[in-house]
Amino acid sequence: MSKIHVLDPSIANKIAAGEVVEKPASVIKELIENAIDAGSSNITVEIKGGGKDYIRISDDGYGIDAEDMLTAFQRHATSKISKIDDIYNIQSLGFRGEALASIASVSHIELISKVRDKEFGEKLSLAGGKILSQESIGASNGTTIVMKDLFFNTPARLKFLKSDGAEQNAISTIVNKLALSHTDISFKYIINDRITFKTPGNSNLKDAVYEIFGKNVSSELIPFDLEETADVKATGLLSTIHFTRGNRQLQVVFVNGRYVVNKLVSESLELAYKGLVPLHRHPVCFLFLELDPKTIDVNIHPSKTEIKFHQEDNIKQILYSALRKCINSYNQVPQEAFQKVDVFSRPLENMITSKETKVLKEDHLTNFKDSKDSKETNALKNDVRQSINTHYPNASNKTESVNDPVDLLYQSVHKESENAKETIIQTSTLMPEDIISKELSRPSSSSTSINSPQNTQASSIGNQYDFKDIIVRETVENTDDKDLYLPEGQSVYDDLSYIGQAFGTYLLFQKDTQLYFLDQHAAHEKILYETFKEKYRKRKMDAQLLLDPITISMTYNEQEFLLENLKTFSDLGFEIEAFGMNDIIVRSVPILFDRPAGKFFLEALIQKIDGHHDLSTLQDDEIIMQSCKAAIKANQWVDNAEVAHMLKDLRNLEDPYTCPHGRPIIIAIHKYEIERKFKRS
Repeated sequence: MSKIHVLDPSIANKIAAGEVVEKPASVIKELIENAIDAGSSNITVEIKGGGKDYIRISDDGYGIDAEDMLTAFQRHATSKISKIDDIYNIQSLGFRGEALASIASVSHIELISKVRDKEFGEKLSLAGGKILSQESIGASNGTTIVMKDLFFNTPARLKFLKSDGAEQNAISTIVNKLALSHTDISFKYIINDRITFKTPGNSNLKDAVYEIFGKNVSSELIPFDLEETADVKATGLLSTIHFTRGNRQLQVVFVNGRYVVNKLVSESLELAYKGLVPLHRHPVCFLFLELDPKTIDVNIHPSKTEIKFHQEDNIKQILYSALRKCINSYNQVPQEAFQKVDVFSRPLENMITSKETKVLKEDHLTNFKDSKDSKETNALKNDVRQSINTHYPNASNKTESVNDPVDLLYQSVHKESENAKETIIQTSTLMPEDIISKELSRPSSSSTSINSPQNTQASSIGNQYDFKDIIVRETVENTDDKDLYLPEGQSVYDDLSYIGQAFGTYLLFQKDTQLYFLDQHAAHEKILYETFKEKYRKRKMDAQLLLDPITISMTYNEQEFLLENLKTFSDLGFEIEAFGMNDIIVRSVPILFDRPAGKFFLEALIQKIDGHHDLSTLQDDEIIMQSCKAAIKANQWVDNAEVAHMLKDLRNLEDPYTCPHGRPIIIAIHKYEIERKFKRS
C-alpha cells in the first residue's frame, strides 16, 4: 500500500494558514498590505474581540473585478508577480498569493468590492474556504473584507491564541507601523466600536506620529534627511538625545515602504547615539530607507518583515555618518520647567497611561468648558469620579485632601480656556517609556473608551494602572524644528556670558532669554574622554615614563593576548615588555593617568578579554572610567580662566551635550519660567 499521497486541498490550505495566519495580527497585516497595494487613499481597520471575533478592512482602492474574485482565493494567486525574475525586484508589499486562501480556509469571509469604472460591485461569501454565495450589489469604490470567527474549524489553533488584550496589543503594533509606513494614506483604527486614532493622510510623518503616539513623542523628534547617494536614500525622524526609552519598540524602520526588522539598521542607530544617551536606554526613530529592490532580499521570511542587504558594511557606514551628522546639527540642550502639581497622590511607580488621560479628557473634561453654573460643573465632576471608581478601583482619589484631583483637572481645563494657552499633561522624565501623554486641551474628533488601549504600552498592562503624580506644564508656544537647527560651524556654547558658580558644582551662564546650568564634572569628563579617543585614533597618544615601572602577573593566555596586541597597547600610550614566565613590566602609561590608574586600566582590559569581548569596546569602557576619575569633581571651585578654557574645549567637541555616561552636560531654563515663579507673567 502506498504511503505517500497528495493532501486534500482543504487540508493543504489549513497547513498553509498555519504559516501565513499565525494570529489575528497576521491577518491584519496581509489585508492592510493588499489595501495599500490597491492604491488606496483611505483605509479603515476595525476589530472586535482581539481580532478573533471580527476584523473589517475597508479601502477606496482599485477594487477587484467580478471575474477575479474567485481566483483571488486560490493558493498562489497574485497580481504582483508573473515570472521568477520578479521575485528579485519586488515593488509591492504583498506578493506571495497565499494570504486570502489561507485566511478563508480558517474563518468566515465576506468580500465586497467595486472597481471604479463599473456600475455595481460584487459580494462573495465563504466559510472554511468553501464558497457560499456570490452576487452583484451596490457598493462604494474599493474593497471591504470582513473576517469572522478566526480558527472556528481548527479549535486546536484557537486554543493557543492569547487573551483578547494580548492579541489586540499585537494588532495595534502592526496597524501603527503600517499607518506610519504610508503617511499619504489616512488610516482609521477602530477597537470595539471606538475610534482609537485617525491619521490625516497628508504625507506628514510628524502629524501621523502625533495622532498615534501623542505629543510627548512627536515633540521630541527632529527631522532626518540623508543626502541621496548612489546606494541609499533615507529620511525620517530621530529623537533628541534626552528622549529615550527602556526598549527598542519605537525604533521603526521602513525599507521601500515595508516595515522591516534588520540588525544592521539597529546597530547603526545605536552606534550613532553611543555616548549620548545613558546606558541601557535607547533612542526613538522612524526611518524610511529607499534602495534599489535588486540590492535587498525581502523573501527570506514568510512574514516579510526581515530583509537582507547585499552590501551591509557600506549601508551601515552611510547610515551611521548621516545619523551622527543629523544629531549634531540640532541644539540638544534640554529645556527645564519648574511647576509640579500633585494631582493624584500616589507613588511614582504607579503610572497613569496616556490613554487614560486622553479618555478622561474626551469623555468628561471637555464638557467643563461649556458648564454654565456650579451645579452643572459639580455634576460633571461626579461623572469623572464615577468613571475613576468604576474602571480603576485601586486608584487613589482622596477627596478629603486639600487639592481634590478632579478639582485640579477642572481648573487646568478652565484656565486653559480663559488664557488660550496650551496645557499639556506630561509625566516625569524619569520614566519616559511608560507614558506617552497627549495634551489635555486638544479637541478630539473621536471618542475613546477607557477600556480600549491606544498603544502597545497601555494595552499590554490593562487595568493595573493607578493614578500618580503628574506635571502640568504650560508652554508659551511650540518650538519649531527650524528654531532648534544649528547652522554649520555654530555651537550652543557660543556667546555664553559667565555669571558664576553654584554649589561648587554648576557653572551658570546667560544668553538671550535663557539661563544655562553647566555640570563642570560632566563637561570636563567629556573633554578628557574625547581628547583621549582622538589622540588614540590619530596614534598621537602622549605617554609618561614611570620612574618606578609596574610589574603585573598574569596567566599564560593573558600574557599571550597582550603580547599579540602590543601595537594596540602602544597606541594607547603603554610601553610594555615581557618579564619572566607570565609577567609583564610596564614602563610608561598614558599621560591622562597616574601610576595606579594606568595599572588599573591595563589590568581591566586584560582581565575582561574572554573571547566574547571586543578590545575597542573595552577601551571605551575603561577610558570613560578613567576620564571620570581624572575630571574636575563636584564641590571643586574653578576660576574664570578654567571656565573660559572649558567652554573653548566644549565648542570643539562633536557631541557637546552629554558626558560619556549619557548624562546631560548643560541644561537651560527660559526666562519665562523664572518670571512665573515671581508672578511676573
